[in-house]
Amino acid sequence: MRIFWLRTSTKFTASALLLAVYSILFLSLPGCGNDSSSNPVGQSSNTTAPVIASPTPATPQPETQGKSDQVLLYDPLTNGSSLGDIGGGEFTDQGWKVIASSNFIVYDMEPIETGFFEFDITNLPLRNPSRDARHLFFMWDPSVGSNMTSNPFRVSLQKLDGRSSINNRWTRLRFISGNRQQDFGKYYRKWAPEKTFRIRLEWGQEGNVNVGRLFIASEEIFFFQYAKPYILGTHRIELGAAPRAETHEDAIYSNVIIGTR
Repeated sequence: MRIFWLRTSTKFTASALLLAVYSILFLSLPGCGNDSSSNPVGQSSNTTAPVIASPTPATPQPETQGKSDQVLLYDPLTNGSSLGDIGGGEFTDQGWKVIASSNFIVYDMEPIETGFFEFDITNLPLRNPSRDARHLFFMWDPSVGSNMTSNPFRVSLQKLDGRSSINNRWTRLRFISGNRQQDFGKYYRKWAPEKTFRIRLEWGQEGNVNVGRLFIASEEIFFFQYAKPYILGTHRIELGAAPRAETHEDAIYSNVIIGTR
């Protein structure tokens, strides 16, 4: 009996020791046991705070004067560069400044049958640098001919002054669509170099007719209708009129927007 008891006691003692070792190892593992002094009941010791991503700020959209405008291109010109093809001039904090009458910025767009084009311009005195006309913009289709002055689809805004031989003095808009030409003039004398003018041209179908409008500083200067749709193969919009050397010297352009409406 004693031998049996001895054997039985030895097995029991070994088992107890092994169980104690397992218990110590188990309690030493991370997250096991119950250490109320460091971890509250029910909270894991390796819990981390959730990471909340900051919302990405939305890209600001440029403001336009039309309620149904869809912007295709926005070129501020105040960041030292342009989205268009640049010919001369220089960039300033105010925008792109014309140095010579041969300077230009050109934007070639897909056809825009019903659209708008607007920009800011400043540093315009009442009188031109010479008695010749100065074009503030030119819109035409180079895909049907490289000569802008004989293009069957062309639109231009001329700034004139009292020395001009043109009857429509001071401001003249020429609109040609499918070789059908219309000229509109107005005695506009509000130019001043310290002022910034927002100029906007609209064209396209409204209801059953094609209409055009020109605004200067939110004032409607011209309103007209035209017969043939203004649909170009390449819709070129040019700041100035470099081929005619009639870009307005010292003018500063900024915030160019082109779109549909």
